[in-house]
Amino acid sequence: MGRFLTKNYDAPSVRHTTCEAHRYVLKNHILPWIGDCPLESLTTQKIEEFLEEHQLHGNKRNGKPLSQQTMRHIQNLLSKVLSQAVNRGLIERNPVQGICRSAPKQVKATILADNEIRDYLSAAKDFHKLTERVLMEDLYDRTPHILDHAITILLG
Repeated sequence: MGRFLTKNYDAPSVRHTTCEAHRYVLKNHILPWIGDCPLESLTTQKIEEFLEEHQLHGNKRNGKPLSQQTMRHIQNLLSKVLSQAVNRGLIERNPVQGICRSAPKQVKATILADNEIRDYLSAAKDFHKLTERVLMEDLYDRTPHILDHAITILLG
């Protein structure tokens, strides 16, 4: 399996930087797990187990979880290589197909209109003025007590 993977990933058909990224993923994530595994013994269940375990503890530097983006790279590259194995008649079906991994959460940003931005900044400025006023009043109210306490300590 390891030889098939290293010879049949998409090296000739992609840019050099993509090829290097794929080589890194193969070397550090995929080959250590299935490099010695016979191609025909790979099942969807084995690959799902690998992906789950790898997501939780796949960071070799610290044993922590891998990012969703890294997991997508791993799964996509593995799928691409195993599709080549199907096309060459080495296996009947790609065991990666049908594995659904959760897509990263999409954040929907609301773009403010110019007048909304002005209103927001004005409110922030007013809030700052209010906060400053409350702090000044608090300090003013407490100043006599603070001065009395300081005088008592100095004379005490």
